[in-house]
Parts: sequence; structure tokens; C-alpha cells
Amino acid sequence: MKTNTYVQKTERFFPEGLVFGGILMILIGVGALVIKPLLGIILLPAGLSVVFLHYGILIDFEQKRYKEYWGLLGLRFGKWKVLPPVTYISLTKSRFSQQMGLRGATSTMRGVLYKGNLRLDDEEKILVIQSGKKEKVLQTLKYLATKMDIKLLDCTGSDHIWVEL
Repeated sequence: MKTNTYVQKTERFFPEGLVFGGILMILIGVGALVIKPLLGIILLPAGLSVVFLHYGILIDFEQKRYKEYWGLLGLRFGKWKVLPPVTYISLTKSRFSQQMGLRGATSTMRGVLYKGNLRLDDEEKILVIQSGKKEKVLQTLKYLATKMDIKLLDCTGSDHIWVEL
């Protein structure tokens, strides 16, 4: 990470189940370029979009601004906004389940997702990172809390505790 800028992909635009479909679209699109070029020209960009389109955040500490963006293949689209005063940073845990089915056979994926948010007040928050790995999220949030000189609240357990930095 650069010392004055924080950059993080926060989540995929399409759900994980569709990403597999996007990979298939890319493979079929590459093969179709030889046989049916028009079909390949349509499938290839569509598959690339499904696989690589994501949301993210940029924080510029020097100019006290941030940009929530959507990105594709290294390009980032979004508008810079003034970073409002941040009360604290929170680490939360949520459970998820995603069901996938194919001709009568279904499979359910379950897991835990840890999210780090800049808390502006009781209602407003800005997502800065999410991952299935708590230590990865916690390390990033400690960095941000130190950089922004604010507190970090761990809300993953039954008791909410302030994390020592």
C-alpha cells in the first residue's frame, strides 16, 4: 500500500456462481472466434465483464477524499468525494449461503464474511474491505485506524471490544 493512498477491491459485481459461467463464456468465445467470429466478439467481452467486474474503494489521506468505484481490467470508474469525519472503524461478521442448481441437483455454499467499515455515524458507513479471513481484514483495519488516528471496534463476538493498535 502506498503511504498516502489506500486502494482495495471490496466485492465482485456478479455473484460467485456466475463467475464460473463467465469463465465458460470466455472459453467458448475464444473458440468461437475461429468458427463464428461475431459470436466470439459478443461472448468474449461479456465473459470478461462477468469475471473481472468489481467494486472497490480508493482513499486519499493527503487530500481527505475517497472514491467508491467499479472497476474492470485495471480501469476504475467513480467520482471523488470529500471524506467526512470518521467516528471509528468497525469489524463485523456475517454468515452467507448461496444455492446453485443444475437440472435437479442443488448445492449450497455456506461461509463467513468479515467486513471492515468506516463508521461516519450510527447509520452511515463506508465499506473498505471484506474477506473470509478475519486476520487479513483485521490487519488492514489496524493499518487504517493507525493512519487515520481513530479507534477500531471488533463486533465479531458477543461482546464488542476496542482493539489495541
